[in-house]
Amino acid sequence: MGGKYVEKVVPSRNLSLLNKAKNHAEALALGAKFLVRPLRITYRYPIVKEIPDQGYRGLIVLDDNKCIGCSLCARICPASAMKMFQAGEKKLRPAVNYERCVFCGYCVDICPENALKHARTHDVVFESGESMLYIGEKFTLDPDTQILSGKVRIYRVRVDEKRGLIYEPIR
Repeated sequence: MGGKYVEKVVPSRNLSLLNKAKNHAEALALGAKFLVRPLRITYRYPIVKEIPDQGYRGLIVLDDNKCIGCSLCARICPASAMKMFQAGEKKLRPAVNYERCVFCGYCVDICPENALKHARTHDVVFESGESMLYIGEKFTLDPDTQILSGKVRIYRVRVDEKRGLIYEPIR
């Protein structure tokens, strides 16, 4: 009913003592090379901020002047991160809870007036659960300009196989 069991045996390499010593010396030389001149593969976060590619789905921004309060964004949200609220005398407006948001972009895609868009901000640290709720005016501010402080430098990061990560300043 089944196939035949076949055992494969890999022949052992009988290296001479000289070849073993040579292999160990090569491995140690490679380690010493990167100890002296390391190949950087991590970002200097939070000092360096990488700009993601065009079309990246980052934080969501509301254009309050375009929003008609239809609540399609809240209805389509699979994570129930988008809710509608009454803003004073105004119509219903959306708010987003980033504790729940999965950045799927359904809300942006379904908006008939293109009132929602994705910012290119992708790395944000929230101090509390309450700060993750973007409601009212906070939801209309562009996080790309809001989050940056004076110490952060913007770079485009390029990978060079010989040198590691190369930082090209944007501004």
